[in-house]
Amino acid sequence: MKRLACLLGSTLLAACAHGPTPPPPPGAIAVAVVTRSAVDNPLFTFGVVVDNGTPISVSSAEHLNFVAAGLTAGKHVVALRQLPAGCGAGTDSRELSLRGGDTVTVFFAVRCERTTGDLVLNTVTTGVELDPDGYAVTINGAARGTVSANGTMTVRNLAPGSHLVELAGLAANCAAVGAAAQAVDLVAGAAVSIEKNVTCRPTTGTLRLVTATAGTDLDPDGYVITLDEFTLRLHPNRTAVFGRYTPGDHQIAIADVEENCVLAGSVSRSFSLAAGDTVTVAMQVTCAAVGPGVAGFSAADPAADTMPATAGSSARAHDLVAITGRYTPDFLLLTLRFSANISAPARHAANSVYGFIDLDVDESAATGVEPGINIFGGNAEQGIEYEISLFGGDETSVELYGLDGSLGRVAVRFDGDSVTIRVPLSKLGRDDGNLSLTAVFGTYGRATDVAPNTGVVLARRPAAVAAAVAPPAATLQVHPGQRISETRPAVKWPRWP
Repeated sequence: MKRLACLLGSTLLAACAHGPTPPPPPGAIAVAVVTRSAVDNPLFTFGVVVDNGTPISVSSAEHLNFVAAGLTAGKHVVALRQLPAGCGAGTDSRELSLRGGDTVTVFFAVRCERTTGDLVLNTVTTGVELDPDGYAVTINGAARGTVSANGTMTVRNLAPGSHLVELAGLAANCAAVGAAAQAVDLVAGAAVSIEKNVTCRPTTGTLRLVTATAGTDLDPDGYVITLDEFTLRLHPNRTAVFGRYTPGDHQIAIADVEENCVLAGSVSRSFSLAAGDTVTVAMQVTCAAVGPGVAGFSAADPAADTMPATAGSSARAHDLVAITGRYTPDFLLLTLRFSANISAPARHAANSVYGFIDLDVDESAATGVEPGINIFGGNAEQGIEYEISLFGGDETSVELYGLDGSLGRVAVRFDGDSVTIRVPLSKLGRDDGNLSLTAVFGTYGRATDVAPNTGVVLARRPAAVAAAVAPPAATLQVHPGQRISETRPAVKWPRWP
């Protein structure tokens, strides 16, 4: 008994010596908040509260991480407060237990559902002459932008419920199919597609202008067509299509038909065009062979009289040996013969011939411009009104120039060492064919021969050829002794560099 008392006494004494058991040390809660908001939700703020303490403000545009320290062991509550409707983290209030001295992590992933819907508008336009700038879109009477005639437009973030969709600003020839306004029911978080149909009717017509030429010796540059106030030159066999042409009554005329060609019907015609219609106007022409004509003049040019090559240029030269002229009532047929075979400039061959022939139709040095031959050592007394240019010539035609520029193409035929040029007298101001001419020929790089070496070649229509042309057209009036080149800008006809 004595020993047991002693033992009990020592235990009590030990307990008294150590005192009561101390509490566990404080713990902490690590809080992480991430917000994923739908595109139609504006920025918002909400609070994070630990144990009903002071809320910590959080923006939906940022992530939050913080540690609440110094918390006693036991149960604690972390909660989200003042979240907008449609937003949540599953469980917005979380209960946690701390053992003491530990740290517990809590994560909130806040998600916000969409509160609005989207409208997808598809436009389908049929017909012709569609509205080029599309249509204006209104929803409930408010402008929402534009959509193309055949396109898609998405209008986002519309409130759930019924909306009236309408197209406006349609072209005068276009109309919506069905009711002008269409009701659409939207729900939050979804997209609804609708289709608006539009038809457009034609406001213009189409004109097909056809030139059809048969026979031989066709007009090389075609015909001048005047369509109302518009003028164009059309190949002898060609179709021109004029779309979007104004409906109504119209006039069309054909001109510059060479004298060996005959137009079927009147040179001037009228036609009516209705919206949406296509009208074809055919110009039918038949051309007869011009024939060889009657000899009028001939001029020889000395052989081997070409100009020497300059430094750095090719020694190759074209040597003209003769110019002859034959006449029909309507044409002057010029034949140029060289000492060797030649070819058209368009071939760009070694024997391609270039150059020009100047024509003085009134044979007066007081009118026209200075002859080009004088640039290359000639001494011609001429006033040039027309020039036949081989620069840019092809196998069948070369250019004819007047003082005001190009008069179109005239026919040519290359044959061995010769080329024959068929000049309509009507294009020379309806000249009678009595004129003076000078010429310069050469290779691509330089002039190599002039004709004649001195003076001019006189072209004379033989009496046997009846004149089928009217008297020459009136020429530009100048003071005695004054050249046209002094009263108007310099004429720029093709030349060698």
